[in-house]
Amino acid sequence: MKTIKNYETHIDVDKHVNIQKKNGILIFTGPLGITLINLALHDKNGNSQLILLRKEEKSVICFKSCNKTFFKCMLNTIKDKMHIVLNGFLVSMHIRGVGYRVEIQNTKTNIPCVQTGNGAISLQQTKRDFVKSTLSLQDTQTLFFKIGFSHDFKYICPSSVRMFTKQQTLMCIYGIDRNQVSTIAAKIRMIKKPSVYKPNGITFLNEKITYKQGKRK
Repeated sequence: MKTIKNYETHIDVDKHVNIQKKNGILIFTGPLGITLINLALHDKNGNSQLILLRKEEKSVICFKSCNKTFFKCMLNTIKDKMHIVLNGFLVSMHIRGVGYRVEIQNTKTNIPCVQTGNGAISLQQTKRDFVKSTLSLQDTQTLFFKIGFSHDFKYICPSSVRMFTKQQTLMCIYGIDRNQVSTIAAKIRMIKKPSVYKPNGITFLNEKITYKQGKRK
């Protein structure tokens, strides 16, 4: 008869992150917002057990499971959620080309928002969990790209994501939702995909591109 092996670990929670467990939902609250994990949806077969412990003014998550694959996946998800509400995600992009640049314009909007003690909150809901961001909704950012077209290309940034530029050819995308930040970065890259013949286009910072040799005259 085979014995079932249990995988167990203890995760230390940062002092700036508050974690609560209510009705099978794990709620993470941090400086940048709120996110959660619906344990019932992630673990439909009941193969795991999660316990919150308090040790000397410090929270510890005790997690165990008999499924190795689910154990690793859930462990990464918990760490990812804590990183979300504590640090957020940042993607840097480089605009290459003669005369290529980007400008950011902030415009006031009349979008209704929920006011809390930490400022306005936006809600992005998915099937498994949701994210409440404390990034301001009071203004909308519009990007104007000069990338070789006869006109400026305009891109309106979602209010739950902030963008800023260190230089006119270097821009950064910052947000609390990794999927949203990655999707926006991919859309911006598609505006002017990097050329394979010369350093021209929009690329991720430190992205390696193998250039081809053009036709010789």
